Amino acid sequence: MKRAVVIVVVIFGMLAPASAVFAQSAEEIRHFIGRLEAGKPLSYRNLTVVPVLLRSDWPEPNLGSYLTLDQALERGLLDIREKDEGDVPWVVVSNRSDRSIFIMGGEILSGCKQDRIVARDVLIAPHRKRLLVPVYCVEAGRWHHVSGAFKSEKNLGTYSMRAAAQGSTGNNQMEVWNRVAESNRKMGVSSDTEAYQDVFRKDEVAELVSDVEEKFKDLPRLGKQTTGVIIALGNHIIGVDIFASPDLFRALWPKIIKSCVVLMSGYEGDASLTGKRAQQFLNALQGLSLGRQPGVDLGIDYSGELKDFAVNALVVGNAVFHLSAVPHDSDIDF
Repeated sequence: MKRAVVIVVVIFGMLAPASAVFAQSAEEIRHFIGRLEAGKPLSYRNLTVVPVLLRSDWPEPNLGSYLTLDQALERGLLDIREKDEGDVPWVVVSNRSDRSIFIMGGEILSGCKQDRIVARDVLIAPHRKRLLVPVYCVEAGRWHHVSGAFKSEKNLGTYSMRAAAQGSTGNNQMEVWNRVAESNRKMGVSSDTEAYQDVFRKDEVAELVSDVEEKFKDLPRLGKQTTGVIIALGNHIIGVDIFASPDLFRALWPKIIKSCVVLMSGYEGDASLTGKRAQQFLNALQGLSLGRQPGVDLGIDYSGELKDFAVNALVVGNAVFHLSAVPHDSDIDF
């Protein structure tokens, strides 16, 4: 497997040292979390979704002009291809637009030589060419071209797949494959290529996806300031996704809820997460000690751990573009 080193040079203003900028960004995360509150839980079967609301006295940050992965692909403004003849941990991305493009960590790319899951949040600068984006394979049994460029499956990996892809070792391909295999086995799916996406082509899974989507379709509109979700199976929180703005959340929400469907199958326990416990989780996020590194392109990545969760945030300017919490313990079968 080829290896590549990506050197990102970030030039800060002459009047502020880099350490001050980093500290300010970390403080932005704490301020952002402090202005969030848990809404009223909604439940279906064993799944509970708690909307996360941005308090009305907190102005939305200026995110500039941006597109999501799907919006950019649908408009022909984003090109995603294999690196060279195929290098599993990387894809090459070019932004053909004058807007930035947000690709959420966990999004599924299909085609080329094998399907991939995006490892980290990425905000791509306008007109950026041939950016290397870290990915993992979610289709172990194929290594031949089915297309020249990747497309979006309009889906995310499960929270456990995302946790493996975001792992700190940087070499978690086997763990990602294990999570794909668990998901497929759980749903009774077997295929020659061992693709994660095959689960969603099964009739009963497609029916459940439709049921769950219908049940939660109005969640983004229940509160004008709904900007994210805390999701639980039974009484166990399995994932958190919070965005800088309600508009960005609404764009990604269909993928988030779709990825939860596989987790519902075979899980014993009634939906019982309370709004109070969800709020306690939000409060606990404020006390995290966060490490940092340059973003794949724009912004700064922050990461930390809260009990059984890995917490990651992409901060761009004064905006927490996306904050996620996923269970990092490989023994948690979510």
